[in-house]
Amino acid sequence: MLRGILLALALLVAAPAFADHDGRDLERFERDLGNDHFPELGGFRLPSGFMGHNVATITQDGNNNNAVAFQHGGYNRIVASQTGSDNVAAIAQVGFHNYASVTQNGVGNEAYVQQAGAFNSAQVTQNGLNNYVQIQQMGIGMKVQVTQNGSNQVARIFQRN
Repeated sequence: MLRGILLALALLVAAPAFADHDGRDLERFERDLGNDHFPELGGFRLPSGFMGHNVATITQDGNNNNAVAFQHGGYNRIVASQTGSDNVAAIAQVGFHNYASVTQNGVGNEAYVQQAGAFNSAQVTQNGLNNYVQIQQMGIGMKVQVTQNGSNQVARIFQRN
């Protein structure tokens, strides 16, 4: 049963949310992921016992930094820090005991992290100018760590099990 729930949650965070995402339009990201029921799953809602105890900490220092965080499920944690200007961070987690960390230092860096399932971890560090990271993890126990030092670097990671 739990595996079925986790698989259903993984389907929520499908590629279309990023496929035509502009990066600067965080409203679309929030609209696509910021609901409490999921039409893709036939209106499935997580049982109430699996909800809550989510924590998100976002720190910004600079100009025109944008961050959005969405969590649904239980015991998920997000830590995001932006120093500089024009940085974008969008993080969504659905499931249980997931962790995401985004640290951006510089100008014009973009990080998009989506995780669905349980016990997943994603860590992003961007130091420089105009770096881009896109991470999607769907499943159980996946880990990824990306560090970009410099300018104009691109990393895309898609994992599922």
